[in-house]
Amino acid sequence: MQLVECFSKFSYCSCALLFYFLKMAGSMDYLKILESLSIISASLVAIFGINSWKNELKWKRNNELAEEILALCYENKSNLDFIRNPIMTGAEGLSRPIPPGEDPKITPYLNRAYVFYERYELKRQIFDLLKSKKFNAMARFEKEIGDQIKIFEDVKNSILWHAGNLGKIYWPKQDDRTFGTDELQKTRGIIAKSEEIIWKVNEEDATSIIINQAIEKIEMILMKWIK
Repeated sequence: MQLVECFSKFSYCSCALLFYFLKMAGSMDYLKILESLSIISASLVAIFGINSWKNELKWKRNNELAEEILALCYENKSNLDFIRNPIMTGAEGLSRPIPPGEDPKITPYLNRAYVFYERYELKRQIFDLLKSKKFNAMARFEKEIGDQIKIFEDVKNSILWHAGNLGKIYWPKQDDRTFGTDELQKTRGIIAKSEEIIWKVNEEDATSIIINQAIEKIEMILMKWIK
């Protein structure tokens, strides 16, 4: 499309120049006219060729960035699913440093919460890479894409925050026999809401919907540069 546009502009300019020189033909030598016309035509070809090359280069750079960002979004969605996987192995969480004097009763809960941090650490590089592309994407495409990329960081932080609170406060509290019925019910309600965030049940849970909607909006912005 850019080459066709370039050729059309060149043809228009050439015809205009030819018409002008033909009008002047009565007072100028034909050889000089043709010589001048050939020099100008060559200059126009060079100018339009350079502009076309610049446009092609710009499109290629945007295409490569769009593909990279979209691939990172897909990969980070998979990473978030990995972090939120409710199935835990016995070896997970055991790398947590245990401070002196920690109550052994809460150690299993803290280890369980630490699983989410361990899993995140395994995927940290991909999260950081997507985050580093945010401002470049905003400058190249649309500012809205920055908000959608930030959602991946927000969801990750929310998972880690809720997991930490569950391990330190709420999971241990549900086994505290000194609580009355009302306090216990309140604690269980908080646990249920937090676990909906940290654990993935299916693609229809609230956190998955937020992630999928962000990807759909990013796709709408970037696909015009990929196709």
